[in-house]
This record gives sequence, C-alpha cells and structure tokens, in this order.
Amino acid sequence: MTCFAFPFILFILVPHTISLGSCSSFTFSICWKISNNSLFGSWPEGHLWLNATKLKSIWREDTFSSLTVATTVEHKLTLQYGVMVRKWIFSIFPGSHSIEFRSIHKPDQQPINSTLEALELFSTNEVFACENSTLYLYQDPDFILMLVHSEIENLWQTSSGPDNYTLSWVVRNTSSISVFRIYHQGVLHYTTLLTSHTVASLLPCSQYSARVEALCGDSVVMSSKTVCARTGPRGVSELRYRPEDSTALWIGGTGQGVAFQYQLSYDNGSTIQQGRLMEPLLRLPGLIEGAHYALDVWEECDGEWSADPALVCFDGVNVSVKALVLPVASTLRPNEDRVLAFVVPWLMVLDPKTEPWAELKRIYEKLLEELLKEYPIKTRVELVAFKELEGESKTQITFQGFDASITDADLPLPPGEQLDHIQSLQPPNITVKDGIIYWDGKRTTNNSITWSI
Repeated sequence: MTCFAFPFILFILVPHTISLGSCSSFTFSICWKISNNSLFGSWPEGHLWLNATKLKSIWREDTFSSLTVATTVEHKLTLQYGVMVRKWIFSIFPGSHSIEFRSIHKPDQQPINSTLEALELFSTNEVFACENSTLYLYQDPDFILMLVHSEIENLWQTSSGPDNYTLSWVVRNTSSISVFRIYHQGVLHYTTLLTSHTVASLLPCSQYSARVEALCGDSVVMSSKTVCARTGPRGVSELRYRPEDSTALWIGGTGQGVAFQYQLSYDNGSTIQQGRLMEPLLRLPGLIEGAHYALDVWEECDGEWSADPALVCFDGVNVSVKALVLPVASTLRPNEDRVLAFVVPWLMVLDPKTEPWAELKRIYEKLLEELLKEYPIKTRVELVAFKELEGESKTQITFQGFDASITDADLPLPPGEQLDHIQSLQPPNITVKDGIIYWDGKRTTNNSITWSI
C-alpha cells in the first residue's frame, strides 16, 4: 500500500486519494469496535452518523460491528466521541480501485499498538468483513473506527442437473452473519443460514446469473458475490430408427452449445463409426441388410455430457446415399436438404475434454465463411454435423449457409449456388467433386486449417 507523500494541514479540508491496487468488485464497510480499557471504568458517550442517519447501538463491548456503504456515491461520516467530533467525506471509485477523502483528519494505513493488541484478541474468522485494505479513521485503546472492503470467498457452482444447479460459498465467520440471500437472475430466490443452496425447476443446458449476499443485523449487506451458473443436459429421448430412409431421429435439447455424440456398433459390441452432431438426426446409408445394429446417443451442452446414453437396437436396411437426398417424411427438420459437405483429411478429436466443441465450431465456421466471403449474399455458416469416414482417416463436416443480413430469422441460401461459387474461385487446396468440398492441404495446429482465395 502506497503511503501518503504530502503534508498534513490542520483545519483545511484536504483531499487524499488512496489506491487499493487491482482488485475484483468490492463491498466496502465501515467497521468499529469498543473495548472497556478505560482507567475510569467507562467510555465517553459516543455517536456515529453516516450521511444523515444515526447508527444506533454502536457501543457493544468487545465485538466488531460493520455497515456496508454504496460505491460511486459521496458519503459523510461523523463521529462524536465524548467532546471530540471528527468528520470525513469520502467517495469510492471501483473502476479505479481508489478512495478519495476530504477531511482535516488523515486516515492511517497502519494500526497503533493498542489496535494491534485489540485485533490479536480476535481470530480472522471474526473480522472477515473488516480485514482487507484497512484504513483506520480513529484509533485509541477504547475505540477503533475503520473503512475496509470485504468479499464472500470462493463462491462457485458445485454441481448441476438438467433442471437445477447448486452453489457453495465460504465465509470466515458465519456467527457474524444473520442470513444469506440467494438471487437467481437478479430476483431474490431464497434466504438461508447454510453455505450452500440448490436452485431448481430450471431449463436444461441454460446459463443463469446467481448472486449471494451475506447480511448482518437488520438487512445490512456485508458482502456480495456473483457467478454464472449452468444447468446440465437432460439427455436424449424418443431415439428411434426409421427404416424407409435408414435414418435415426431423437428429441434433444435446443439452444446454444447443445450437441450430440453418437456411436454405431454391431450387436456384438464392435464399433462401426462415431461422431458428433449438431442436429437430432443421423442418416445411416450403406448398412448391411438385415444385420443387427446398436446406436448410442449422448447429449452435450458446453462440454458436459448426459450421464447415460439413449440406446436403440435395429436391423439394418441398405439405403443408398442418393436415396437420402430428398426428404421422406414430415418429421425431417426444415432445410435438412440444404446442406453442404466439407471433407478434411484427418480425424477430428471427439473428446470435448481435450478439444472444446465451442472452439472447434468457431474455427471451422470462420474458415467456411471466409471461403464464401465473395458470395453475392453475405453468408452466416452454421455447422450441422461431424462424421468420421470409415477406413479413410477423414472427417466430413456438414454445414449450412444462411443470409447474414437477416438477424431475426434463419433464411437458408441455395447450396447449389454456393457450391458453384466456391468451385468458380478455384481456391488452392480446395476441390469440389460430386457435390462435396474437399480440403487437400495440411492442418496447422489444434486441427485448424488456413487457405487464401
């Protein structure tokens, strides 16, 4: 902490600016303590005002009291202690992590001996609201007045389910706290004396704002902390196989960050293919007629997978790739015939713990949008599916192009025109063959690729 480097002048309001260093969001508190150390067996009469409000019952022997003060607002603090009166005007600026004082009484940044002795009688757990970057406004053997900042420590999400999340937090001394308030999406959700709480009845695969406040006395906020919490995946339901076009379909979650991983096996357990999809649909051409298959599908949101997969067992139907071009039933999602395929000569890393899906999605969407940047209509690309090509050490990325100028709806662009546009550019390391785009170059790092047009 930087010490003051200017002279102290009596009877003039002198501005002092005190830097608190680089810190996260603070909760500031005024703290005071009274001790019965007087040689005469009693203390002087005392009163404390914050702005125009008189703080009652401040003389509680050998305890710490605290009151949170708002930031970005100018405060006037007045202490009447016997015949002595002291006044401070101060403002707190969280953005610059500093406090500005205007007073004839310069605050101290170091405790005197009697203050040290008094503080040693308390554990750090008993003064958590009064422990950080302490400024001593008044010190004597009987009375200490301080301005400090405090925080709830280590607020984090400990677990989640498809419709709930659980928060836990740490404070050094729960005995000084009257209650904790838990806010969900800015609305008071619950009050408790425990240091954990579960918020339920939520949507799966969703993100929420959660805040915990520690209160003392009559609804006085001592500390506050906010985190982003997430619910987990619900899992796949109604997984089925449609033999007329050899397609697997299911119902899953929707929203940003939702994906699916599948594994197709023979009924003896040997894996045939696996991959990741962005849509709840998997086309399975070229199966052995009458062979027994098992398909497992997991749901994922932001790297967290459903605990158990959905499973469907079926007898294969040999449907050619051409037969899958046209929609067969009304259960197909709109625009499923409006996709393009892009093949890269390597296998994708499928484990989300080693390569987050969101990062892969961002890289490939950006590269494909770069490939279409001269298309007459500004294009937004969304990936539909990743599929390993069996026996070829290649990955097929299915994607769809949308009109980027329309922000309130998804207007798909004609895939044939986009394919012709890409072919006309004749970009290096790109080949268009049988309606599929092939990347013939090498990857650089982290499965990323680059090209110039």
